[in-house]
Amino acid sequence: MKPSNPHWQALQEATAAQSTSARTGDREPSQDAATADDGHALRETGQRLATFARPGYGKKPAQELRVTADNFNGNDYLGARVWERGHDGRWYPSRQGISIRRGEILGFIKAIVAGARVLGIGGSDA
Repeated sequence: MKPSNPHWQALQEATAAQSTSARTGDREPSQDAATADDGHALRETGQRLATFARPGYGKKPAQELRVTADNFNGNDYLGARVWERGHDGRWYPSRQGISIRRGEILGFIKAIVAGARVLGIGGSDA
Protein backbone atom coordinates (compact mmCIF):
# COMPACT_ATOMS: atom_id res chain seq x y z
CA MET A 1 0.00 0.00 0.00
CA LYS A 2 1.32 3.42 -0.89
CA PRO A 3 0.88 6.11 1.73
CA SER A 4 -1.76 8.62 0.68
CA ASN A 5 0.05 11.58 2.20
CA PRO A 6 3.37 12.62 3.78
CA HIS A 7 2.13 11.89 7.32
CA TRP A 8 2.06 8.15 6.54
CA GLN A 9 5.59 8.37 5.13
CA ALA A 10 6.79 10.09 8.32
CA LEU A 11 5.11 7.41 10.43
CA GLN A 12 6.76 4.66 8.42
CA GLU A 13 10.19 6.28 8.74
CA ALA A 14 9.72 6.76 12.48
CA THR A 15 8.86 3.10 12.98
CA ALA A 16 11.46 1.66 10.58
CA ALA A 17 14.29 1.38 13.11
CA GLN A 18 12.02 -0.05 15.80
CA SER A 19 10.33 -2.55 13.51
CA THR A 20 13.66 -3.78 12.13
CA SER A 21 14.79 -4.85 15.59
CA ALA A 22 11.43 -6.45 16.38
CA ARG A 23 10.89 -8.13 13.02
CA THR A 24 11.10 -11.90 12.84
CA GLY A 25 11.40 -11.87 9.08
CA ASP A 26 9.81 -10.14 6.15
CA ARG A 27 7.42 -12.65 4.66
CA GLU A 28 5.01 -12.11 1.84
CA PRO A 29 1.57 -12.71 3.35
CA SER A 30 0.78 -15.45 0.83
CA GLN A 31 3.86 -17.52 1.73
CA ASP A 32 2.45 -18.78 5.00
CA ALA A 33 -1.19 -17.79 4.74
CA ALA A 34 -3.81 -20.40 5.44
CA THR A 35 -7.13 -20.85 3.69
CA ALA A 36 -10.48 -20.60 5.47
CA ASP A 37 -13.18 -23.26 5.11
CA ASP A 38 -14.92 -21.08 2.54
CA GLY A 39 -11.77 -20.95 0.38
CA HIS A 40 -10.81 -17.35 1.18
CA ALA A 41 -7.19 -16.71 2.04
CA LEU A 42 -6.54 -15.80 5.68
CA ARG A 43 -3.79 -13.29 5.13
CA GLU A 44 -2.87 -9.86 6.28
CA THR A 45 -3.51 -6.91 4.04
CA GLY A 46 -1.75 -3.59 3.78
CA GLN A 47 1.88 -2.96 4.58
CA ARG A 48 3.43 -4.64 7.62
CA LEU A 49 5.29 -2.09 9.75
CA ALA A 50 6.43 -4.30 12.63
CA THR A 51 6.25 -7.85 13.93
CA PHE A 52 6.71 -8.75 17.59
CA ALA A 53 7.30 -12.44 18.35
CA ARG A 54 5.47 -13.99 21.30
CA PRO A 55 6.83 -17.46 22.08
CA GLY A 56 4.39 -20.20 22.93
CA TYR A 57 4.34 -22.01 26.27
CA GLY A 58 2.45 -25.01 27.55
CA LYS A 59 -0.55 -25.53 25.31
CA LYS A 60 -0.47 -21.92 24.12
CA PRO A 61 0.78 -21.65 20.52
CA ALA A 62 3.48 -19.28 19.33
CA GLN A 63 2.09 -15.87 18.41
CA GLU A 64 3.06 -12.74 16.54
CA LEU A 65 1.71 -9.24 17.07
CA ARG A 66 1.65 -7.67 13.62
CA VAL A 67 1.29 -3.93 13.05
CA THR A 68 0.13 -2.82 9.62
CA ALA A 69 -0.85 0.32 7.69
CA ASP A 70 -3.85 -0.26 5.46
CA ASN A 71 -6.81 1.31 3.72
CA PHE A 72 -10.41 0.12 3.70
CA ASN A 73 -13.00 1.79 1.46
CA GLY A 74 -10.77 4.86 1.11
CA ASN A 75 -10.09 5.18 4.85
CA ASP A 76 -6.51 4.87 6.11
CA TYR A 77 -5.86 3.11 9.40
CA LEU A 78 -3.23 1.34 11.47
CA GLY A 79 -3.97 -2.18 12.59
CA ALA A 80 -2.50 -4.44 15.25
CA ARG A 81 -3.54 -8.09 15.32
CA VAL A 82 -2.33 -11.22 17.07
CA TRP A 83 -1.57 -14.11 14.73
CA GLU A 84 -1.12 -17.68 16.01
CA ARG A 85 0.83 -20.54 14.51
CA GLY A 86 -1.44 -23.50 13.81
CA HIS A 87 -0.62 -27.19 14.14
CA ASP A 88 0.12 -27.20 10.41
CA GLY A 89 2.83 -24.53 10.86
CA ARG A 90 0.83 -21.80 9.11
CA TRP A 91 -0.06 -18.46 10.67
CA TYR A 92 -3.72 -17.69 11.39
CA PRO A 93 -5.21 -14.32 12.43
CA SER A 94 -6.83 -14.39 15.85
CA ARG A 95 -9.83 -12.37 16.94
CA GLN A 96 -7.53 -10.22 19.08
CA GLY A 97 -6.84 -7.00 17.24
CA ILE A 98 -7.47 -3.31 16.93
CA SER A 99 -7.69 -0.74 14.15
CA ILE A 100 -6.85 2.89 14.73
CA ARG A 101 -8.39 5.37 12.33
CA ARG A 102 -6.36 8.20 10.80
CA GLY A 103 -7.96 10.81 13.07
CA GLU A 104 -7.15 8.74 16.18
CA ILE A 105 -3.49 8.00 15.45
CA LEU A 106 -1.80 11.06 17.00
CA GLY A 107 -3.87 10.79 20.18
CA PHE A 108 -3.13 7.05 20.32
CA ILE A 109 0.61 7.72 19.99
CA LYS A 110 0.42 10.22 22.87
CA ALA A 111 -1.39 7.63 24.98
CA ILE A 112 1.26 4.98 24.20
CA VAL A 113 4.06 7.39 25.14
CA ALA A 114 2.24 8.31 28.37
CA GLY A 115 1.76 4.62 29.13
CA ALA A 116 5.46 3.95 28.55
CA ARG A 117 6.31 6.72 31.01
CA VAL A 118 3.91 5.31 33.62
CA LEU A 119 5.53 1.88 33.22
CA GLY A 120 9.04 3.37 33.39
CA ILE A 121 9.92 2.31 29.85
CA GLY A 122 12.39 4.44 27.92
CA GLY A 123 14.27 7.52 28.93
CA SER A 124 13.13 11.08 29.24
CA ASP A 125 12.67 11.17 25.44
CA ALA A 126 9.93 8.51 25.58
